[in-house]
Amino acid sequence: MRILDRTILLRFLGNFAVIFLLLFVFAVSVDTIVQAQKFVEAARAASPDGEASLLGIIRAVADFHGPRIFQMYQYLAGLVAVGAMGFTLAQLHRNRELVAMMAAGISLPRVALPIILGGVLLGSIQAFDNEVIVPRLAARLLREHTELAKKGPKQLPVQLVADDRGALLHAEAFDRSSATMRGFVALERNASGTLQSRVQAPSATWDEGRQAWILKDGRRVVTADARDQRAQQLTSNTPVAEFPSSLSPGALVMRQNRMFAHMLSSRQILSMVEDGSLPAADARRFVIGRWGAILANLLVLVASLPYFLLREPANLLAQSVRCAAFAVPMSLGAMVAMSVPLSGLGPTAGVLIPIAILIPLAVWRLSGVRT
Repeated sequence: MRILDRTILLRFLGNFAVIFLLLFVFAVSVDTIVQAQKFVEAARAASPDGEASLLGIIRAVADFHGPRIFQMYQYLAGLVAVGAMGFTLAQLHRNRELVAMMAAGISLPRVALPIILGGVLLGSIQAFDNEVIVPRLAARLLREHTELAKKGPKQLPVQLVADDRGALLHAEAFDRSSATMRGFVALERNASGTLQSRVQAPSATWDEGRQAWILKDGRRVVTADARDQRAQQLTSNTPVAEFPSSLSPGALVMRQNRMFAHMLSSRQILSMVEDGSLPAADARRFVIGRWGAILANLLVLVASLPYFLLREPANLLAQSVRCAAFAVPMSLGAMVAMSVPLSGLGPTAGVLIPIAILIPLAVWRLSGVRT
């Protein structure tokens, strides 16, 4: 059995690698064709003589899409594993190898054991990818085609983001790599939402120790209504050295791009809850949903096995269509249920409901295999 197990496992992993790489190459090829002009411009900008060479274009494509292979694995590992399972068992079925195994007294569920172990291995790799690799590449994954010559995300404006005190922060541009805002403006409001004062500065840099934005030539301007009430405390125009706020650079990135949270490790997500950058409910949904998605992928793989664990001859094309009609909605449905807030249910319940449905379904499906 060790020889059979090793053969089935290696064939399953080989099919997974082939399918995954073909999908990745196809996606990269389509994007390269659509965005060809931007890749040519990036190659021209990186060239000393200002000319775009074929090697320079290949380097630009590899620099932009190379890190995305890990992000693609993060999202498609489950469905690609189902496809690899189908190809592996279809090959065994077509060559009558399943018949030979049953003639030797090996049950079909036992034949599926190496594939299930392969699914566990792929899930472990996905967990490592989620927790170690993707968080280190998050800045590069946020780049757009217009930033091909850069190593990090472009400077984006900050559009009136509220902090824990109700102040609204605005900036012409925010550079996450240097934790600096250009054209900083903070609108301070009272409990009723009425504007009381405006803090502005040409630039502001985040100080982690003080948990404040250090202002360059900062000034506070008090509105006319507030000036009458607070004349004893503030003049109409006073210098300001810093602006304390719960909106750290990480919190601003989180507000600007919700996908950024999915690229962080569990430890980073929980640390953002501690500094107030991310609501605790959202953090639990991200963390629990991430691990629940890996388990859901494995359960969908197990539940899809009976479509190809066949004792008798069958139309494999029809079985493939049935398997796809089952696995794709199951995987997508579980992903949506784990990532979208459900009314009246906490983040833990949103993850446990798909798992609670898939566990008995997978057991029932595998136990019903005729062998």
